[in-house]
Amino acid sequence: MLSGNITSPLRRELDLPVAAKEHEYRVVGSRRTVMSRALKSHRVKNDPIGLGTESSRSRLAVRPEAAKALRWARRMALRGVSARRMAVCLRRSGLMSDGLTTATLLRRLRNPALLGHRVEEDKTCEGRRSRSVLDASGKPIRVAPAIFTDEEFAGLQEALDRRAKRQPPRRRGGTTQFAGVLVCADCSSNMTVQTTRNKGRVYAYLRCARCRNGGMGAPDPESVYRRLAEDVLKALGELPVQTRRYVPATGSAQGSRSRWEVVGQGRNHRQLWEEGGREAMAEDLLRAGVTCAVRRTRARGTRAPSMDLELRVPADAPARLVVRAEEFPSTP
Repeated sequence: MLSGNITSPLRRELDLPVAAKEHEYRVVGSRRTVMSRALKSHRVKNDPIGLGTESSRSRLAVRPEAAKALRWARRMALRGVSARRMAVCLRRSGLMSDGLTTATLLRRLRNPALLGHRVEEDKTCEGRRSRSVLDASGKPIRVAPAIFTDEEFAGLQEALDRRAKRQPPRRRGGTTQFAGVLVCADCSSNMTVQTTRNKGRVYAYLRCARCRNGGMGAPDPESVYRRLAEDVLKALGELPVQTRRYVPATGSAQGSRSRWEVVGQGRNHRQLWEEGGREAMAEDLLRAGVTCAVRRTRARGTRAPSMDLELRVPADAPARLVVRAEEFPSTP
């Protein structure tokens, strides 16, 4: 029986097969880990994009059924078929599961993993998109066979872009600017922006909530916003920006009492709103209780109504515009 500290040539000879087998296991395990990571990099949520691992060899390979479905979808996209219709056809054909959604299909067709590239999440754009991982020389890293050529993939993206609905970027506070400030002169309800599409064009109208059918739609909301901002600057722009702060009593001074005092900031509201934009103006107008009544009257010879704005400023608006800091700040 051999002891644990034998260092003879015989022991070294006995250890060689074991070490070789251990090294082989490590290599195979390392390859499987690399392939698993590469496959995960080609996934959208839980769905691989036409790729899988070969059972006999640890490498990525194109799955024929998934590749057939993707090529089929590309041909439909080039013919101008909508993504919704493509998803329906692929589900009915059995090439993809019944859980395939339009959004998932679009993410697959826009993923550069179809070119065999290693991909990562693109956090610079809106929505869930992937981008190619580049090497030190700035070229995409290839980890799998390509399903589409560069020309085919570029043509697919152009076809998808032609059918894509261009959504405007979300505005902080919603689509309607000065929401809560613009009110209908007839029913006193809030005016909101409503959009309609016709023959590829988008039309925006200001409508109220209580008048029949929203009243006469006021086209070009931007002109209403611009007129309102001008009226507000004329009426309130020269008011100084002030902050109210709490001054606690000092125990050393005789007759000292805690009090509130208003301190100026050295600038007026015109300067404040020019820096903060319409969002800052709308927040201040809501705090001050300022509203603007929009009256729409039918104009002869034109479909668009004439617009009259009436700025309603409460008597205590200057006092309500004072910025109120924390009521009772904690003492150190």
